[in-house]
Amino acid sequence: MTGNGFTESTSPALRLRDVSVPFGATEGLTRISLALERGERLVLVGPSGAGKTTLLRAIAGLTHATSGMITIGGVDRTSEP
Repeated sequence: MTGNGFTESTSPALRLRDVSVPFGATEGLTRISLALERGERLVLVGPSGAGKTTLLRAIAGLTHATSGMITIGGVDRTSEP
C-alpha cells in the first residue's frame, strides 16, 4: 500500500492532482487533475499555446510543476527529473 491509501493494483497508472505549471513569468496551466488507468489512452487537443506540450513535459519531469502532485504507478514523482 502506498501513502495515499491505494495499493499498486488499485492506483491509477498516472494521476495528476491540482498540478500547476507556469509559462515563464505567466500563470500557465492551473490546477490540472486527471487519472489514467493502465492501458487507457488520452488525447490532448487544443490550439497552439494551450499548454499540451507543457503538461506532457511536466509529466515527464522536464518542466517543474509549481504545485500539485504527479504520481506514476502510485509513486509521487512530482519533484523528480
